[in-house]
Amino acid sequence: MSRFHGVVSRRDFMKTLGLAGASLGAAAALTAPVFHDLDELTSSSTVTQIQPWWVKEVDQPTEELDWSLIAPRPYYATTFNAANVPNATQLAAQGAANKAQWLSQNKPGYTLRDQAAANAFSSNISTVKTGVSWAGTATATPQTMGVAQWQGTPEENARMLRSVLKLQGSPMVSFLVMDSNARKLIYSDYAFEDVAVGYSKPSSTKSSLSGTNTISVIPNLQLYGVSNSAPMSNELMKLCPSPTASLGHHIDHQPAMLGSSLVQNFLIGLGYHGYNDSMVGIGAHPAFKILSGDGEIGRVHGQLINPNFGMPMIDNYTLIDLPVAPGKPIDAGFFRFCRTCAKCADVCPSGAITNDAEPTWDVESTVVNAPGHKQYSNDAVKCQSYFDLVQYCVTCQASCVFTKKSSAMIHKIVKATVASTPMFNGFFKKMDSAFGYGNINFSQSNNPTTGYFNQDAPLWWDKELPSYNYDMSLPY
Repeated sequence: MSRFHGVVSRRDFMKTLGLAGASLGAAAALTAPVFHDLDELTSSSTVTQIQPWWVKEVDQPTEELDWSLIAPRPYYATTFNAANVPNATQLAAQGAANKAQWLSQNKPGYTLRDQAAANAFSSNISTVKTGVSWAGTATATPQTMGVAQWQGTPEENARMLRSVLKLQGSPMVSFLVMDSNARKLIYSDYAFEDVAVGYSKPSSTKSSLSGTNTISVIPNLQLYGVSNSAPMSNELMKLCPSPTASLGHHIDHQPAMLGSSLVQNFLIGLGYHGYNDSMVGIGAHPAFKILSGDGEIGRVHGQLINPNFGMPMIDNYTLIDLPVAPGKPIDAGFFRFCRTCAKCADVCPSGAITNDAEPTWDVESTVVNAPGHKQYSNDAVKCQSYFDLVQYCVTCQASCVFTKKSSAMIHKIVKATVASTPMFNGFFKKMDSAFGYGNINFSQSNNPTTGYFNQDAPLWWDKELPSYNYDMSLPY
């Protein structure tokens, strides 16, 4: 086809951006790193992360930080959950009534098969979670196998862990040195002790992470963080808000959780240890991933924007004592783009996302809105309250300009342009909506609670999609 959606030709569009006439050879030179020997390859940044050519590594995240204001917080105070909603019981009852009514009325996304699938996948995640152990369950160690502990360089170790985690189903893997600042991001639900190996001990209170009367102890040693992530299906995210969309969330918790368990058991076999006992990781999301180079924070709290997959991702974090080469924060132009976009705020059914043009330091320390980083002041309680009423909603993530399959060349061009100049940011936001990407028909006045349902939800059942409903390989 010579014209993009019959409106703008690809050549005209690229000419507008000043990119027309760029040869394939020039593009290849920009995308393909050159290595002269294996030592040069194993010491390169691609050992710890794969990023498109237009993503820059930087020393500090694009979101400004003040580490003097950052301190460990408990899990319940750093995430969206019903425990942080004052009238959670009433909302849960109303949500149950809504689902029953919409089920009886056969509303799109809330039919019997939609809700049965959502319940089944949610139960499956609970089953997977019960097998999560703080320090792993493997029994074969180098000692029992009659050999010495594994010895490798941090670069070799990072490459090794990326290989096994990608095989397991996590296409994005990143690493972080747990220095004094990074330790502040670990949930305060854990305890540090001067021991050689972490362990769990009885506690008088039930852990909000493991759900048991135990407290997990982290050895007070030099540790490293490994983050393993899987993207959620764009096809399912587009069906928000509905139980059908939740299938993408539930299915992708499996590679994230199983990846952490794999790391633990793999390290035991090498003579090392990994620590993680929950489905959400050991520390504040998405801070670990931002510091290790997986993406940038955007307007939406609790979710970064990844250059390869956009916003919808599920991840987990494990502490390990195997030295690994860390990643660095990146600058892909996403946080700058969010200043002029606010599409997520436009479509948010709850009105929880601010339309403010600029992030601010002046944010009241509440749930999710932790001090120490210059951020957009969003209302986490309002978000969770609406979530409870409709069963599942990540409409913001589905509508993000960067939540796109990258097989189409035009999306790569847009991302590369955003990374280098903010001049076209407003134009790209308008074009994204004009082409119908995301859930543009949803808002505070158009959503299930006002009688407006996602008419595309029934169509998913008849699509022939790949396993997990997305391509697990990196698009670059």
